[in-house]
Amino acid sequence: MYSVNWNPKEQSAVCLTKQMAKKLEPNFKFEDELLLTATEARDINNRIAVLREDVKKIQQRFELDNVPYSAENITEALREMKSTTKKERTGDYIADFIKQFVKDSTGSHKVRTLQVYNGLATHITAYEKTCGKRATFEKLDIPFLRGFVGYLSEPKVITLVSGKKRNVKGMNNITIAKQISTLKTLLKYARTQYKIDVNATYQDFKVARKDSNFEVVTLTNDEFLKLYNIDLSENKRLDRVRDVFCFACATGLRYSDLQQLKREHIRHNTIKMTASKTGQRLEIPLNPFSFAILAKYKGLHKPLPVISGQKTNQFLKELGKKAEINTPIEKVREYGVRKKSITYEKWQLLSIHVGRKTFTTLSLEKGIAPQEVMALTGHTTYKAFKRYVDVTNDRKKLVMAKAWGEVKETNLKAV
Repeated sequence: MYSVNWNPKEQSAVCLTKQMAKKLEPNFKFEDELLLTATEARDINNRIAVLREDVKKIQQRFELDNVPYSAENITEALREMKSTTKKERTGDYIADFIKQFVKDSTGSHKVRTLQVYNGLATHITAYEKTCGKRATFEKLDIPFLRGFVGYLSEPKVITLVSGKKRNVKGMNNITIAKQISTLKTLLKYARTQYKIDVNATYQDFKVARKDSNFEVVTLTNDEFLKLYNIDLSENKRLDRVRDVFCFACATGLRYSDLQQLKREHIRHNTIKMTASKTGQRLEIPLNPFSFAILAKYKGLHKPLPVISGQKTNQFLKELGKKAEINTPIEKVREYGVRKKSITYEKWQLLSIHVGRKTFTTLSLEKGIAPQEVMALTGHTTYKAFKRYVDVTNDRKKLVMAKAWGEVKETNLKAV
C-alpha cells in the first residue's frame, strides 16, 4: 500500500497529485505542500540509487576480506565513507560536480546531453592544470571565466592516455558560447537541486553568439534536383545515402528523427511523429519527392535505409563531389579577437543537417509563409529561424515579384 510520498513495494519515492493521493489514502488529511514534486521524487530516488550502490560496494569489500558483517557493520562503514567523502566532497569542485551530476542523471537526461556535460568537465579539468588552480563554486568569478574562454579559443597540444601528443584546434566563439551556456545550466542545477552555494557573479558573464551573421549552408533548388536525379544505379551505397538526404531536404526532418522514423508514423500521406530532440509533435505532409523515396523502399522493414551519422556525412561529401556541387562558400569564424576565413567548395560542407536547412530555405523560396515553415520544421522561436528568411536573394526576388509583379524589361532608365 502507498503512503503519500512512498511506495513500499517499489521502495521508491513517488510523485502523486492530490486527487491520486486521496484515492490511495482516503482517511489521511494532508496539505499540498506535503506532496513531493516530480523533481523532488526523482532527486530522492537518485540519492537512494547512490546509497544502494555504496552499500553493495561495502558488502563486496566485507565478502572479499572474509569478514562477517551485519546491518550495523554496513551502516557504520557507510557513515565512515560519507564522512571521508564530505571532507573532499565533489560539491566543492565544479568539474567533480559535473561528473557526479552525469552519473545522477543517467535515467533523466539524453545520452548526447550527458556527453556534452562530460566534455565540459574535461575542458575545465584541462584548464585547471594550465592555470594551476581548481575551479570551485565559491571562487568562481569573472576573471576565471575569462581565462577559461581564452584557453578554449587557443590551439593546444594535449597528451592522450597512450602518451602520444595531439594538436587540438582552438574553439571558435560560437562553440565557446555554447560551452559557457552549458556551464551556466549546470551551475543553476547546482544551486537549485543540490543546494550548493555558488558565487553569483558568474551570471554577469556573457559570451556573445554571432552565429546568425554567418553563412547558412544549403542547396539551391537546381542543386537539389541535380542530386535527386543523378544516376547512381552503379553505386548502391551512395544511392541510399542520396535518398535519405533528399528525404531530409523534402521534409525538414533532423537525422535523429530520420533514425526513429517508422512506417506507423506515416498515415494518409502525412508524417506524424514526436521530434526526438525537442519532444514537439510534428505533422509533415508528403510531397512528390518524399513520397517517391518512401515508395522506393517499401520492401524494407523501416521506411528509409538510414546508416550512422558519421558514415552518412562522409558519403554525402563523396556524393556532392560526384554531382559537382562546387559553389564556393566562405566560412568566417572568430577565435577570441582573431578572425579566420576559409573558402570551401559546397560539397566539402555537406552533412545530413544541410538537408533540414535546404527544406527550410527552399520552402521559403517557393512561397510558403515563415510561420507555416516553422510549424513544419518544429522551430519554436523566430529568433532561431530568422537567419533562414534572408538567406537567398532568390527569396527576395520571389516575394517582390509575387507582390508587385515581375519586371519584363531590363533596359529601363531611372528618371
